[in-house]
Amino acid sequence: MIAEWIEYELRNWAAWCHSGEPAGPKIQRSAASAEGHYLPPSDMGEPPEPRAPRPNRERAEVVHAVYLRQLDRRERRAMVLRYVDGYPERKVPRLMRVSDDMYRAAMLSVARRIGEAFRSHD
Repeated sequence: MIAEWIEYELRNWAAWCHSGEPAGPKIQRSAASAEGHYLPPSDMGEPPEPRAPRPNRERAEVVHAVYLRQLDRRERRAMVLRYVDGYPERKVPRLMRVSDDMYRAAMLSVARRIGEAFRSHD
């Protein structure tokens, strides 16, 4: 459905959104109360989990520019639910309350616009 390299760029954008850099969509990742500030002890004796590579900010900003300037509300929602929120692709149309065909059309439009943005950017 979507070219592998565009899928990679969408995942990079989502990782950038979660990285806490100021330009991405604001995502609340913890409770707003005091419990949301709890940090578990780090001396549990278990080895630390390997860290994911840092997102490529420059490439994420190309995707984000498309998100802000070229996409309609449905396309934005599909993109956020699928990549930022991480819902399985089969669940996204139901969450959006649209048909599978409408969801696929929205994602194909997103992919096309992102592809065009990178072709003109490089």
